Amino acid sequence: MHLGNLAFIFHVLIEVPASLSFLLNAPKQLRESRPSPEAALVCQSYGGLLGATNVLCLLLLYCRGINTFDDASAIVAASLAIYHVMPVRRAWVRISAQGAGRGWLQQANALGGPHVHLMVHALLLVALTWAGLHGIVGGKP
Repeated sequence: MHLGNLAFIFHVLIEVPASLSFLLNAPKQLRESRPSPEAALVCQSYGGLLGATNVLCLLLLYCRGINTFDDASAIVAASLAIYHVMPVRRAWVRISAQGAGRGWLQQANALGGPHVHLMVHALLLVALTWAGLHGIVGGKP
């Protein structure tokens, strides 16, 4: 297996539960105890986008094989790395604001809480950045 593809596998393993959480339990992702239907729909849309990234990773692995990591794989890895900046930021804001009110406590236990989210997304950011740069700068494997 090409090491760059491990980043895609890690992304899928982490983001499948996250996408399901946003799709099936959107209100838990929001600070309000009774979020607006529009806010819940935005969370569900986000869950759908996460699901799409999982499908993209799985199709790359399936169609190109786990031993292949080409330019397209590197571009997708770099793009997914940029995505993971925002979950890192969200986790950091949640850690900084914990105890600021009931809504923050409601979020605290969703899929491990903000400390776990910070660690996991930071690791994914590093892994996907490495894979993307390895493929783009390092040339053909």
